[in-house]
Amino acid sequence: MRPAEQPVDVRVRAGTPAPGRVRALAAVLLAWFAMLGVDFFVHAGLLARFYVVPQPGVLPPADALRLIPLGYLSFLMWAVVVGLLVVRFRASGARRGFLLGLGGGLLVQGATALGSASITTVPPRLLAAWAAAQAIQLAAGGLVCGSALAGAPLGRLALKVLAFVIALFVITVVPQNTGFAPAIRMSAP
Repeated sequence: MRPAEQPVDVRVRAGTPAPGRVRALAAVLLAWFAMLGVDFFVHAGLLARFYVVPQPGVLPPADALRLIPLGYLSFLMWAVVVGLLVVRFRASGARRGFLLGLGGGLLVQGATALGSASITTVPPRLLAAWAAAQAIQLAAGGLVCGSALAGAPLGRLALKVLAFVIALFVITVVPQNTGFAPAIRMSAP
């Protein structure tokens, strides 16, 4: 605890300095990278079976793969939102950032899934899976931003995020290459 006579920055959690612009930008970019890792794991791994057979309201795999950059850009936008919310709600620390990202993700993505169910032909199971996946992505982003806000050294945080993404990549690719999970392949045009 801080002695009562020391001033406290009230813009963030007591005792935690407000992040500088460079630190905030680094946190958002690291959060984005973590979110991309979760996305790859979920969609190329856990949900891959949904994409190898035609689904109502879902693009064929080859078309979806070509449009991945749009999805990744949307995750960058979500990483910015998560970073702003972590600062605004003073979610300093990995746990608080994670819970803020998860709770916000469940609310926003759950509402999006319900709204989409009323107007699209996408199967409800897939909508629910997408909402859960995006909530987990936002939780990962919140964890990273919360850690940065709490003052975690950015170099160490970057190494942890890199190890996390590499682990998710290996967990996803090994089962695909050994035949335990479907791998989506693009056919020549």
